[in-house]
Amino acid sequence: MSLVKDYCKEIIKELDKIPVFLPGTPVSVGDVITFGKGFVKPRPIGSFDPISKLSSLGVTFQEQDDSDPDPYLYASKGSVGVSFTADANAATVGKGKLEINFNKEGATYFAAVDCKVNSIVDTSNLEQQLEPHKNSIDWKNCFIVTSVTVAKRALIMQSNSQSASLVIEGDVKGLQTGSELDVDANIALRINTYKDSSFIKDWSENVTVFFTLARYRKKFLGDWGMATKKAMYINKDSDDYELTPVYPDDLLMHELE
Repeated sequence: MSLVKDYCKEIIKELDKIPVFLPGTPVSVGDVITFGKGFVKPRPIGSFDPISKLSSLGVTFQEQDDSDPDPYLYASKGSVGVSFTADANAATVGKGKLEINFNKEGATYFAAVDCKVNSIVDTSNLEQQLEPHKNSIDWKNCFIVTSVTVAKRALIMQSNSQSASLVIEGDVKGLQTGSELDVDANIALRINTYKDSSFIKDWSENVTVFFTLARYRKKFLGDWGMATKKAMYINKDSDDYELTPVYPDDLLMHELE
């Protein structure tokens, strides 16, 4: 579980996104999901389970798709080395071999290309629609998915040792961090070898990589510590609830322990 947390914390800190773990796990806008039970504020970290859908609750919303064509290319700073060797016989610029070496357990290489963001257009009317359902779901331990980012292609690996490696071949120079070449999701590449991976997502199509989340929770006035002693565990039809977004920075402030 510690390596899972390391991956999630790093993506949140460096890319300012809440990652889907494992990358590629099916999830859709309007899903109600849980990451397990927490005492006061469960963290949206690691693997998750579906609980319900807003549509199953009769909650309606509009969706929109936005393209995010810029690639997300990231390698853990100071612990991942990425080097490109051009194919001596290549007529195409950028064709060759990319070697990725990890010198720290939990280090990550992340490449997501041609991303599309599907999101709820307006969440302001969800609170009222959720009102009849405030005691039908364990909202204290659940999150609502308000957007999902899907990469047309993605290649992601996390190491589980200090000597992990990944070698890919093909039109790969654009996947070198800092490269000025455009990255095309349709490039041909293959994984030559990999070693000591905590997990690896091959150069796969339609990979869910990020999502945004919201909490539907009781409103509390005053000290949260006082609230948890009793009111957190007693639900009344008269309770006031609110829908609040989950911000990546807030997760880091609580250190994700």
